[in-house]
Amino acid sequence: MRCPHHPPESRIPARRSRLARAFTVLELMLSIAIMTVLVIALYTVFDQTQRALRSTMSQVDVLEGIRASADLIGREVEGAGHLPVPGYTNLFVARNPQSVPARLDRLAGGELLTTVLQNFLFHVKVGEQWAAIGYWVGPLVTNSTERFAVGRLYRYATNVSPVQVRAMASMRNDEAQLNGALTAFKDRDARFGRSAPVVDGIVHLRVIAYRADGIPLYGTNLLGVERDFDRYKSTLSAAAAADAAFATVVEPVPGESVQYLFSDLSFPQAPAMLEIEMGIIEPQLLKQYTSIAEAQPAEGGRFLARNAGKIHLFRQRIPLRNAPPFR
Repeated sequence: MRCPHHPPESRIPARRSRLARAFTVLELMLSIAIMTVLVIALYTVFDQTQRALRSTMSQVDVLEGIRASADLIGREVEGAGHLPVPGYTNLFVARNPQSVPARLDRLAGGELLTTVLQNFLFHVKVGEQWAAIGYWVGPLVTNSTERFAVGRLYRYATNVSPVQVRAMASMRNDEAQLNGALTAFKDRDARFGRSAPVVDGIVHLRVIAYRADGIPLYGTNLLGVERDFDRYKSTLSAAAAADAAFATVVEPVPGESVQYLFSDLSFPQAPAMLEIEMGIIEPQLLKQYTSIAEAQPAEGGRFLARNAGKIHLFRQRIPLRNAPPFR
């Protein structure tokens, strides 16, 4: 028989059981601390993964851009030919006077690379017409007159019709009209009007001509043959003759570039191969460089030197299959 003055015995253990299952404040704080450490650790891993992914994607974009540019240049340079006009400059290579070199540490062996930005023009026959095609690096800001170490690669193109070829053949004493395509290419404003942008972030563009036996034609493509050199200069204007006065050196001087003028009066008339070396910087580095160079131009070169590991270099040697036989 149940006593009305005493509660059932089963209720007291149930209440005590519920109290025993509760967490203390210390246990709650410890759990929160452990979860915080885990969240921070997971965020750190996730952030590093995201950074690695962005860096990889950036490098892929850079590599794809420079590879596409190199393929485009390679296909066109491979078809470079020789315009049958006496005294006509078929291949021209010279440093862009608006550019400035930068001294960079190479990735292997600590070797120094002095960058150079060159302009080069060549001719390709398309059907019955000739096309004058050139590649050059201009400033990142269009029409800027400031000197630069990093710029934008442009492709220049204009046509030379058979009528123009016949007319040029009769203008032997007028070098400006004879080499109209080269004159336009060397003129900054005219060059901009016939050019299309290819890729940004070019820090290095160098062209070296090679003989058929693989020996580079450093210095002068006339190879010190005074008779041919004088004969070649006699067909040029005074300004062009001054440009043709190459230094006869075996190796290029650091910080300077090799200049070439090839025509039927030069020796050889054309190289057997051209080696094109291109360097490009990553997009994030390009943004940082642009902001630094705009405020302090001198600091831009030092910034490139400190980040040389993020500059990608490509080199390819291209045979000129349509050029006249090397002699």
